[in-house]
Amino acid sequence: MYRFFYDLAVYRCSRAEYDAWYKAAEGKYIREALGDRTERGATIHLKETFFRRYGGWEFNETVGFIKLHFLGSQIRGAYFSSLKERAVLSRRKIFIMEELKLVPEMDIPHPASSKSILDVINNYLEECRRTLPRGFLIDTELFQEIAPHMDWLALYSKSK
Repeated sequence: MYRFFYDLAVYRCSRAEYDAWYKAAEGKYIREALGDRTERGATIHLKETFFRRYGGWEFNETVGFIKLHFLGSQIRGAYFSSLKERAVLSRRKIFIMEELKLVPEMDIPHPASSKSILDVINNYLEECRRTLPRGFLIDTELFQEIAPHMDWLALYSKSK
């Protein structure tokens, strides 16, 4: 069995693209509901209703996950994706393992250091970015924030 050590969300679009769509769709929803009226209380209520229906970008636009793990002297990432044929706006998703490894595994150099392991992981994630469909985005923001502070050598040694 694999010992996964980090999950990265894959989104169908960037936060900026989603925010632009959301703002336009919310405006249209409010205009259609109110017509020519301008009622502040009604507008606030409609905005809340719209948000409850579509939510924000984070978590709601997820179309998959890459679960990183070590296998021997290699880094791999299992890819879990939603069952849909197309990546559409949806709030009901079931994720299944689609690929045991999204891209070919990458070897960790011997002798390994925390820096060399992190370099291999970053190269692996870059290859994953190139493999995913156009427009899909791997959310590495938190990973990049904590990765330099991790003891990658200890984690790698523990996985053997």
